[in-house]
Amino acid sequence: MDSASALASTFTRLVLGGIALAHGLSNTFGLFGGPGHAKLAQDMAARIDVAPDVLAWVVSIGQLVAGAMLVLGVLARPAALAMLLLVVASAVASVRYEAFFVRDNGLEYPLALAALCLAVAAQGPGALRLQLGSKGER
Repeated sequence: MDSASALASTFTRLVLGGIALAHGLSNTFGLFGGPGHAKLAQDMAARIDVAPDVLAWVVSIGQLVAGAMLVLGVLARPAALAMLLLVVASAVASVRYEAFFVRDNGLEYPLALAALCLAVAAQGPGALRLQLGSKGER
């Protein structure tokens, strides 16, 4: 991978990790004006019949862990795939899409996140990452 591609991969990973981490903090602790765990579970209960409290924990902790892994560049590909699973599950569970653009309750934002997840999963962590062990992820 040339240096420009490595930097682009790093930037993509950091953006996705920052978004995931911010959502995890918002959904878990209510930071950044987010719902926090109780409200997230309540919102999920309105749409999903199966264990909304447990699912709220899975989503928020999944976002926190995957976000931190992506920001650090540790196991970035599996973290990106985990985020992709969360994005797709959220998009399917919401089923409120009436248009393309976010302002019209569209699918624009989940599609953009899914594209970031796929890019990181395909390209890897890029440069500027924390390496564990002697070989690190490629």
